[in-house]
Amino acid sequence: MARVLRGPLTSFFDVTPVGRLINRFSKDQDSLDAALPSMLAEFTESCVFLISIIVLCSVYAPVFLVAMVPLTILFCRFRAFFAASSRELKRMQAVSRSPLYSMFTETVEGLSHIRAFCMEGDFTERFETIADRNAKHFFFSFMLIPYSILRMDLIGSFLILAVSIALVMLKDNGVSVSAAGLS
Repeated sequence: MARVLRGPLTSFFDVTPVGRLINRFSKDQDSLDAALPSMLAEFTESCVFLISIIVLCSVYAPVFLVAMVPLTILFCRFRAFFAASSRELKRMQAVSRSPLYSMFTETVEGLSHIRAFCMEGDFTERFETIADRNAKHFFFSFMLIPYSILRMDLIGSFLILAVSIALVMLKDNGVSVSAAGLS
């Protein structure tokens, strides 16, 4: 906000559309107010679950840590790929949202002129084209989530398989059936 307010008038405000400014401030404020607290709570919960699972499995089947190394590397590589894809889709979605806000602002300000020249159909068609472009990026971003969930579940399944195999191979080391089931 400080950079925008202190920006030079001729090189920033004359060139930057109003829709892009509205888009930037509304999205940032929404992220701070709505998304950040819930994401922080989910992150904390996930970390506690992950640490407790690793400790529990390490106590009863320390051999599982051998399988954990390649799965962790695979997970980190996939996470980097997902983060880059998600970041790019969010950027494209934000870029395609700015013309939507700009056109809405222009339409509200020039509504009397649009009606006077009977241009409602043209403006509706342009707005639908811009909205479709934005919806396409939103759809791709939305479909990236099931794609990543499927890959994460696959990695988790391999981890469960590794723990199960380790516990079956170590059944003679004094690990009770209930402890093996808990692991």
